[in-house]
Amino acid sequence: MKLMRYGPPGNERAAMLDAQGRMRDASSIVADLEAAGLMESMQRLRAVDAASLPIVEGNPRIGPPVRGRDRRPARSSSPPAVASSSIR
Repeated sequence: MKLMRYGPPGNERAAMLDAQGRMRDASSIVADLEAAGLMESMQRLRAVDAASLPIVEGNPRIGPPVRGRDRRPARSSSPPAVASSSIR
């Protein structure tokens, strides 16, 4: 099962790929793919035949695969730590 989100930034919809690699709209099964409820969403989607979902037409923007994981961590102003080795 390959999951994804598509649509304009901030308005992405859940989708999955069918066996032929076509994008299917899964928003009728799960409202969104969010980090907090990802396992539950996956269980619900496993019970669905992807071929029964509507095909996503056109060439929509592919968004981050999971809401809540699309922000990059803040950059640190301190230099990276250097690992020391005791190998002689």
